[in-house]
Amino acid sequence: MLRQCKQQLLNWKSAPGRKPLILLGARQVGKTYLIKEFGLENFKNTVYLNFESNADLKRVFEQDLDPSRIMSDLRLLGHVCEEGQTLLVFDEIQNCPRALTSLKYFCERRPGTHVCAAGSLLGLFLAETSFPVGKVEFLPMYPMSFREFLLALNATEMLGTIERFIEGRGQIGPVQHDWLFERFKQYLIIGGLPEVVGKSLDLLSQPDVSYTSARALQAQLVINYVADMAKHSGKINSMHIERLWHESATQLARTEEHGARKFKFKDVIPNIRGYERLAHVIDWLTKAGLSLKVPICNKSTHPLKAFSKESIFKLYTFDVGILGAMTSLQPSAVASYDFGTYKGFLSENFVLQELHSQNLRPMSWSEGVSEIEFLLESGSDIIPIEVKSGNQTKAKSLKSYRDRYNPRLSVKFSGKHIESIKAQDGVVNLPIYTTGWLGELLAHGLAPGQRS
Repeated sequence: MLRQCKQQLLNWKSAPGRKPLILLGARQVGKTYLIKEFGLENFKNTVYLNFESNADLKRVFEQDLDPSRIMSDLRLLGHVCEEGQTLLVFDEIQNCPRALTSLKYFCERRPGTHVCAAGSLLGLFLAETSFPVGKVEFLPMYPMSFREFLLALNATEMLGTIERFIEGRGQIGPVQHDWLFERFKQYLIIGGLPEVVGKSLDLLSQPDVSYTSARALQAQLVINYVADMAKHSGKINSMHIERLWHESATQLARTEEHGARKFKFKDVIPNIRGYERLAHVIDWLTKAGLSLKVPICNKSTHPLKAFSKESIFKLYTFDVGILGAMTSLQPSAVASYDFGTYKGFLSENFVLQELHSQNLRPMSWSEGVSEIEFLLESGSDIIPIEVKSGNQTKAKSLKSYRDRYNPRLSVKFSGKHIESIKAQDGVVNLPIYTTGWLGELLAHGLAPGQRS
């Protein structure tokens, strides 16, 4: 799988003052695969240590945390590291807290050694250990974006079409739009977890078989995530975490045309009510990377955070394919784009995932009866983002927001065919499958007249 963060790994490899690197992300987002491939392509050799599959490796870190002594012991075990030529990988590092702490000393005493670590967020930030604050760099990883999904399909020609569209140098024709929208629907079913993508694409010539395979694998992954909850939080806590995680998906699935509502705590866990008593569960899920929390602000003024409350937010799922599996949404309903009255929640979750993959962290807005799915602070601008799952692009809430705040530009994503980018009355309409390019549009100007 071709991942966009490969370039960031290359930048890290050659950067002066480089620190040990930790890949962060929920389980199954492709951390191990990426780091092994990176080592194979860019180093003479890779020393790969997995602290989950080989518990004996922990002994190397028991005596002390001196990097020279650690490297000497690794050599005795057959792992020879040449400075500048070897990538030293600590995988599942959450299972060896002393290895995690040792990164501080690699940074201070062996800065020439390329050390890269990966591990589950479930263990890295939720376990009690001495974390090497300020001595490591981080590379966040997410499920595969729609752009990466197209790369996996070898759809380079269509990627070029989107790139030219984004740059204002070309159009998306009706046939191209139909093809891209079909791929978008496939992504809503399959999601972005590499294992699911790989197995599903191998069978894509038989869509029903492919989608059935995807749902079966997603269901197994949900079971695995729940098992991790018990492993890292204890039996009672894990029951609460599991229940709230499933409830967040269920609440999204109840969403009607107006978009996802704020998360409701009532009756989620028997005899436990209110945010204060469930805050630690929400924090657990967001730190583990399994849920995406979007604060709701009641006023669109800089800084948005000042007009939000910790207890008022929307809660989404980290992967749209897992969300479909958790809500038992039939692939045939997605493939026909027939979601009944609830068709917006997958599209909204998709847009948020795509924003996160670009390290964009939106908020939501609600005043009176008007709501906007997402707001992004970009320089001096606050950009409202409206999400429409189908071809209908009328948006009363967006009009209400614009009348109230008069933003310079607004964005509206929909399933409608948009040939080229243009701002009409300050609103930029975009096909929903181009969400993953929004960061580039913001960098170069949303409307053609803004671009340098």
